[in-house]
Amino acid sequence: MTGEQRRFRRAIVHIGTERTGSTTIQGALAHNRRALRAQGVLVPRSLGREIHARLSAILQSVDPETDPFAQGALRSLGCTLEEARTKVPELFEQEIAQYPDTHTLVLTAEQFHSRFATQESKQALADFVHRYADEVHVIGYLRPQHDLAKSIYNYRIGRGNAIPSRVFPKLTDRNRHYYDYLELIRGYEQAFGPGTVEPVVFDPRAFPEGDVVRDFHARAGLPEEGFAFIKTLNASMRSARSLEFTRLLNNVQAPSVGEPREASRKPWLMDGLRRDQGDKFRVDGRKAVAFQRQFDADNEELRRAYLPDTETLFRAPDEAERPTKVTRQDMVELGGDAYFRIRDVMLVERARRLLAESRLARRRFRFDEARDLALQAARVTPRDGGATIAIARQLARLKAKPAAVRLLEQWIEAHPGERFTDTAEKLRDEYR
Repeated sequence: MTGEQRRFRRAIVHIGTERTGSTTIQGALAHNRRALRAQGVLVPRSLGREIHARLSAILQSVDPETDPFAQGALRSLGCTLEEARTKVPELFEQEIAQYPDTHTLVLTAEQFHSRFATQESKQALADFVHRYADEVHVIGYLRPQHDLAKSIYNYRIGRGNAIPSRVFPKLTDRNRHYYDYLELIRGYEQAFGPGTVEPVVFDPRAFPEGDVVRDFHARAGLPEEGFAFIKTLNASMRSARSLEFTRLLNNVQAPSVGEPREASRKPWLMDGLRRDQGDKFRVDGRKAVAFQRQFDADNEELRRAYLPDTETLFRAPDEAERPTKVTRQDMVELGGDAYFRIRDVMLVERARRLLAESRLARRRFRFDEARDLALQAARVTPRDGGATIAIARQLARLKAKPAAVRLLEQWIEAHPGERFTDTAEKLRDEYR
């Protein structure tokens, strides 16, 4: 069965844009892939597990050789770019042949926004989709350009990039397309045809239950039966001080050889920084206004052409807003928190290593050695509840229940009402 023979009744093409809940939408589509397929909607896996990065890589205008995102997609295929241009359509046609009862195709990649800078690349995407679908609905979410710049600044820091403190970039011929929504929407409409593109202002307050997934689900006309909504993914860092702390850390800590930048941002550290309750990250309102003003004319033209019932495309930034002040004391406090987190992580890793060695010694019938290693692990007294319970169980197997009880009592006293507390209390009572 070839692509020309197998056609869908319609295709939904989600073009992002970046920083408008795309990761959450993609996560929801992937999570519901099987349920959607049962209702006749295909979210192809052959083009990418969540983001259809493989399709983006073979069609984008940005040189894949200089684009880490595209390089990652090519590595997943295990081939060169030229080979991928043949392999990706073949894999896709093999997949769609397996599901002849599906009538709707869904494609999603925010890279259709960021990496498709030329009309030729947009047309290449349209040609690919039109080969398989009769009717096409393109959905693109738009947030104010100054807000997008602010979110990208936040995102790049969270990904581990070493960058200056400048939030609003200087526009050049190279980056202007990224913020030029009029060119983006018109370009895709020119490629796909009149009336095919639906621009949507990214305003969670206007979405059903404040959820972009629910908004996309409704606009795309996806079936409701069996569809499970998920929580927001890839959220920005809230507090100004945690953002600045991470930026400074990025600028002094290089990743290990061969390690991607984002991998150096350890989850245990980033989770704590994302939960920080410091003052919200704010920017200089005057700079935001100046940056946004560069797009006012184009935004108004876009509004008149596509959203004429909307009074204004975006609300103007607050010129009176002033940057959140981040002090040296803020950095000291966050540095101290990071130190204690490192200490706790190292303790847990040491406890788990000793536990693994104890289990190995027990399997080799070296019981005295196994007991000694388990007691060493108990003395580390990890804060991690799972590790504590695992050590206690190992001690009980090695006939050291009094030590297991002491370990559990220490943990219960220090962590009342936490996730593992009930299990720890049951084991303590059992081992007494």
